[in-house]
Amino acid sequence: MVVNCLENTDFMRSDVRKSGISLVGELPWGSHFCQFYQTNRELLDILVPFFRAGLENHEFCLWVTPDDAEGVLAGAAFTESVDKGQMEIIPYSRWCALEKETVSPLASMVGKALSAGFDGLRLVCHSSPALSHKELRCGIDDIGKRRVIALFAYYRDEFDAVGLMEVVKGHPFALIRNHGAWEVIESSEARILREELKKSEELYRSLFDNMFNGFAYCRMLYDGDRAADFIFLAVNNAFEALTGLQDVVGRKASAVIPGLWELDPVLLDTYGRVARTGHAEKFEAYVNAMDMWFSISAYSPKQDHFVAVFEVITERKKVEADLQKAYDELEQRIEERTRALRLANVYNRSLIEASLDPLVTIGRDGKITDVNAATEAATGCSRTELIGTDFSDYFTEPEKARAGYQQAFAEGSVHNYSLDLRHPDGHITPVLYNATVYQDVDGEVTGVFAAARDITAQKQAEKALLELNETLERRVSERTAELEAANALLRDSRRAALNMMEDAIDASRRAVESSSRVNLLAETASELLASDSPQQVVDGLCQKVMSFLDCHVFFNFLVDKNDGRLRLNACAGISGEERQKVEWLNYGAAVCGCAARDACRIVAEDIPNTPDPRTDLVKSYGIQAYACHPLLVQGEVLGTLSFGTRTRTRFNDDDLALMKAVADQVAIAMERKRAEIELRRAHDELEMRVRERTEELAATVETLLGEIKERELAEGTLYRLNRLYAVLCETDQTIVRAADRDSLFHDFCRIAVDHGGFLLAWVGVVDKERGPVRIAAASGVTGYLDEIRISSAKEPNGEGPTGISIREGTYYICNDFQNDPCTRPWHEQGRAYGICASASIALKENGRVIGALTLYSREKNFFDQQYLGLLVQMAADITFALDNFSRENQRREAEQALQAETLERLRVVEALREKEQMLIQQSRQAAMGEMISNIAHQWRQPLNILGLTVQQLKLLYDFGEFNGEILENSVNKSMDLVQHMSKTIDDFRNFFKPDKEKVEFPVAETIGNTLSLLAGSLQQPMIGIEIVTKDNPVIYGYRNEYEQVLLNLLINARDALLEREIAVPGITITICRENDRAVVLVADNAGGIPEEIMGKIFDPYFTTKGPQQGTGLGLFMSKSIVEKNMGGKLTVRNNTEGAEFRIEV
Repeated sequence: MVVNCLENTDFMRSDVRKSGISLVGELPWGSHFCQFYQTNRELLDILVPFFRAGLENHEFCLWVTPDDAEGVLAGAAFTESVDKGQMEIIPYSRWCALEKETVSPLASMVGKALSAGFDGLRLVCHSSPALSHKELRCGIDDIGKRRVIALFAYYRDEFDAVGLMEVVKGHPFALIRNHGAWEVIESSEARILREELKKSEELYRSLFDNMFNGFAYCRMLYDGDRAADFIFLAVNNAFEALTGLQDVVGRKASAVIPGLWELDPVLLDTYGRVARTGHAEKFEAYVNAMDMWFSISAYSPKQDHFVAVFEVITERKKVEADLQKAYDELEQRIEERTRALRLANVYNRSLIEASLDPLVTIGRDGKITDVNAATEAATGCSRTELIGTDFSDYFTEPEKARAGYQQAFAEGSVHNYSLDLRHPDGHITPVLYNATVYQDVDGEVTGVFAAARDITAQKQAEKALLELNETLERRVSERTAELEAANALLRDSRRAALNMMEDAIDASRRAVESSSRVNLLAETASELLASDSPQQVVDGLCQKVMSFLDCHVFFNFLVDKNDGRLRLNACAGISGEERQKVEWLNYGAAVCGCAARDACRIVAEDIPNTPDPRTDLVKSYGIQAYACHPLLVQGEVLGTLSFGTRTRTRFNDDDLALMKAVADQVAIAMERKRAEIELRRAHDELEMRVRERTEELAATVETLLGEIKERELAEGTLYRLNRLYAVLCETDQTIVRAADRDSLFHDFCRIAVDHGGFLLAWVGVVDKERGPVRIAAASGVTGYLDEIRISSAKEPNGEGPTGISIREGTYYICNDFQNDPCTRPWHEQGRAYGICASASIALKENGRVIGALTLYSREKNFFDQQYLGLLVQMAADITFALDNFSRENQRREAEQALQAETLERLRVVEALREKEQMLIQQSRQAAMGEMISNIAHQWRQPLNILGLTVQQLKLLYDFGEFNGEILENSVNKSMDLVQHMSKTIDDFRNFFKPDKEKVEFPVAETIGNTLSLLAGSLQQPMIGIEIVTKDNPVIYGYRNEYEQVLLNLLINARDALLEREIAVPGITITICRENDRAVVLVADNAGGIPEEIMGKIFDPYFTTKGPQQGTGLGLFMSKSIVEKNMGGKLTVRNNTEGAEFRIEV
C-alpha cells in the first residue's frame, strides 16, 4: 500500500484519516496525491470512495470541477450530501474567482469547514481535456499546513512520458491504471529520499525516546464544549519509565488510568484549556489516581491537540513535605516552648496567689509594681488600684514603712520588720515584713520583693497568756486571802480556847492541834506557791505532814499520760529497793491505783485484819492504817497522795481533813505549774511556727526571685531562639520560592536582619579555591563591609571567622569579637558598628565549599550551643538548596543543549533532505535523458523499417504488384515493429515504476533486461558484451533499483570506452556466488580509474565527464541503493585492462 511509503514516523504527526482507497490506506492531514484517468469511469473509481470516506469521517468535502463536468457530476450521485451541507461542488472558474477575492481560498474553505464543526476538509480538483493541468493548482502549496487531504485528477492523454513524470514530481505519489488495474507510481529516487528521511526521523526518534523528560502527544475529546477525555497519539520511552504505564498509544486516558477524571478533574480541565485556546501552561499537579507528583509543561501544536512534557517530582515534593514538616515541627516546638513559658508564668503566679500572706513588689521609686490576692484582701484595694501607688500609704506609720523598703534597697534585705497595716474600714492589722531585692538579667537591682506575715493571732495569744497569768495571780491572791482568813479564824479560835482553857484541857489540846494543822497547811501552801516546781517540794512537805500526823510512809504518784500509768514522784518510809519496785503503778493496782482510777479517796483501817487485796502492797510494809487522796483539778486526776501509819489502826477526821487539804494544795500547785508549762509550750510553739513560717516565706521569696530570674533568662533565650526559628522558617520558605542562588543569598541576609535581629548578615563567596572573599549579598550595617578585606587564604585577613570556616569547611564562633585575637584586624571597625559577637558557617555546593554565611550580633556570648545547632541546620538547608540549584542548572543546560542539538539535527536533516531532493531530481533527469536517448536508438531502426514498409506498399501498388499476401506480410511485419516499440515503452515505464515491496529475482535475467534497454547505444559504437555466468543466484530486494545500478555502471563503462577511443571496446559481466551472496562484476578495458580520484568517484557531484555530459550523481545513487536499500556493497578497483565494479548483495 502507498501509505507504507508515505507513513509519517514523526512523533508529532496528526491523527491519520481513512482515504477510502484500498491501495492508499490511511493518510495524515496535509497529504495530497494525484490520479491519471482516461475516462469518467476511471475518475469515479477513485473519486467516489475517496469522498465517501470523507463523508463517513465527518469531513467537509469540496469538489472543484471543470466547467464541462456535467457527465461526471451525474455519475457521482452526491446530491444528498450536498443538500445536507457536508459537501460543496463548485466549477473551476468559481475557484479562480475565489482566488481573486481572498488571499487563500483553501484557508478560507478549511476555516469554513472547522467553524461548521467538521474535522477538516477533503478536496478533489480534476482537470478535463479542455483544462490544462498547468492551470490546476487549487492551493497545492498550502495543503501541507492545513487540515486537508487532497486528490488531484489529471487527464492522462494530455501527457507524454516526460510530462507524466513531471506531474508525479509535484505529488508524493500518483495512481495510474495499467492493464486494467490501478498502480502507484513512485521513482526510485523518491524511495531513496524516503529511506534517508526515515533514517533521519529514526535518529530524531532516538533523541526523542532518550529524553530524560516524559513526552506525550494527545488528541482531546469533547462532550459538547466540555473536555471529556483524550487519546494518547505518541509517547516516548521516558513516559513509560517515569509513569510505569505501557501500551498507551491509541488508548483513552480514562482507560489507561482508571478513575483519573473522578479523582483529578482539574488535570482534564487544564489540558482541555490548552488544547482549545492554544495557550501553553506550566504547572505542578498531584495525580491522585497514580499517587505521583508531576511538573508539566503543556502546549498545543494544533487545534484540539496538546503535548505534555513532564518530569516526576514526587521525591522533590517529599523533600518539600519534609521541609514543611520540619517547619511545622519547628512551629510546634515554638508553640510548646511558648506554652511552657506561659505555664511557668501561670505556675509562678499561682504560687504567689496561693500564698496566704500578702506579697508585694516595690520599685526603686517606692511604687507598688505587683501584688497578690492576699494583699488585696489585707488592704481592701484591688490589684489595679494598688499598682502604681506608694507602698507607704497603706500603713499607720508611712515614714517607718518607707524606711523599711529603703533599708532593703540599701542592705539587700530586712527581716521581721514590724508595721501596722491600715484597712479602709478602719481596722488595723499588725504584720511582720521580710523583704529582699531582685535583679534583672544584667544583675541590676530593679525592685524589692516583700512578704508580710499577719501576727494578729500571735498578738492575741500573747494577750491570752497575759490574761491567764493575771487569772492565776488573782486565784493565788484569793487563796491567800482565804488562808489568811483561816489563819485569822484560827487565831480567834486560839484566843477562845485560851479563855476557856479552864473549861477543858481536852478542848484546849484540840485547839492547839488544830492550830498546828492550820499552820502546817499555811506553810505548805506558801512553799507550793513559792516553788517553780511543785513536784520537787512535795517530798519535803509530805515529810512534815507525815511527822505531824505520826505516819511512817507516804507515796506521791503522778499520772503519765504517755505510758497510761502512774509514776512514783516522791515517797518515804520504804527502802530504795522497795522504791524501785513501785516506781510504776498501773491503774486499778493497789490502793493508789484504784484511787487514781476511780478519782476518789480510799481509807484502809486495821489493815492486818483486812481481807481487801488492794491493801496487800502496804500490808507488806507493816502499815496498819492507810489513806490515799486523788490529786483532782476540775475533775481531772493528776495523781495521788497517800499516808500510812504502823502504830495506829485508823485515822480520825482531822487527820483525814489535813491529808485532803494538803492533797488539794499540791493538786492546785501542780495544775498551776502545768498551766504555766502548757502556756509556755504554746508560746514556744507559736514562736516556732512564726519563725518557721517566716523562714518558709523567706525561702519562698528566694525561690520566687530565683525562678523569676531563671524565667527572665529563659525568656531572653526563648526570644532569641524564637527569632532564629523565625529566620529558619522564613529561610525554608525562601528556599522553596527562590529561583537562583543570588536571590536566595539576598533574601536570606534580609531575613536574618529583619526577623533574626542580627546587626549584619552577609554571604561571601570565593571564585578560586583560596583567594579573596567576594560579597555576594548583605543586609544590615553594610558600611562595615566597605572598610574591610577578607580572604580565604591563610594570611592575616584570612584568620578571621569567615576565612577559617571556608578553609576548614565548617563553622567558627567568636563570642567576644572585641577581644578575640583572630578578629584583631577588624576590632576598630567592629567597635564603630557595635559588633560584639559573630558566627561564620561554611556553605557548600555539590560537596565543595563555595563561601560562608557570616552573622554579627551586638551582644557578647550571643551564640550558645543550642543557637549554634540551629545555625548549622540552617546552613545545611541552604547547602541543600544550592545543590538543588546546581542540579536544576545542569538539567536546564542539558535540556538546552539537547534542544540545540535537536534543532541542529533537524536543520541538518532538512538541509540533507533538500540536497538529496536536488540530487534525486538531477539523477532522475540524467537517467531520463539517458533512457530517452536509448529509446531513440531503439526506435530509429524500427521506424525506418516501418517507413520503408509503408513506402514499399505504395510502390507495389503503383507497379500493380500489390496483393493480399503482400498486404498481410506487410501488416504482420509492421505490427511486429509496433509491438517491439510498445515493449520498449513498457520497459521504460517499468524501469521507473517504484518497487512497492522486495521480491526475489534472478540476477542473470535482470542483467539481460538492462542490456536490452542499452542495446541501441551499445551496438552503434560496436562495444562487445561478454557475460560470464558462473552461477545464477537469486536476490531478494528491489529489482528496478538493482537494474538502475547496472544501468549506471554500463553507461559509465560505455562513456569511458568512447572517450578514450578504445580500438576494440568491450565490457565483461561476471555472475557468481560468494559466501551465499550474489556477486556481479562489471569490467571494461578502458584503462582504469586514476588512483588520485579513486576515493572520490562515489561522492555526489563528482564527475570526469564535464558539466554538459554528467551530473556526478550516478555512482553516488548507485552506492546508496546497494548499501542502504539492499544491505550490500558496491566497490571498485582497477585490473590489468581497466576498471572493475563489484556489486555484492
